[in-house]
Amino acid sequence: MPPDRPGVALSAAVLAFVQASATAMTTIYMLMVGILRDDSAAPAVLGLAVLQVIGLYLLVHGGIVLLQCRGRKVLTSGNAVQLVLSCLWIATAVEFGGDIEVHDPAGGQAVVTRFAVAFAVLPVISLIQTWHRDTGAWLRSP
Repeated sequence: MPPDRPGVALSAAVLAFVQASATAMTTIYMLMVGILRDDSAAPAVLGLAVLQVIGLYLLVHGGIVLLQCRGRKVLTSGNAVQLVLSCLWIATAVEFGGDIEVHDPAGGQAVVTRFAVAFAVLPVISLIQTWHRDTGAWLRSP
């Protein structure tokens, strides 16, 4: 009988699925915005949307692979993509913020920046849990 799945492994996969659902919602929004835009920001918006689709796939597939005790590299990659996306969201907000005042705490750039930081929390927690010693011991068990 295989050993019981540790709670940290289950939690890492569930957090990946939650992050994937948030990514799916923002990807749909980004695709709609990217298609409707006619300015210089459209390629960046569509590029972010494509990267989000890649991250979405890696999160879902990686969560499933981890739950099946087949490894953690795919989930690690998905979480890494999400962290890169958070940085790109911040860069996009600063670069294409238009006439929004950077130092205005209620401005659009501040909102997007806060959203990007919040967007990075789940992948960080999932990464920590994915590489927890209990998860590693479970993955190495026969």
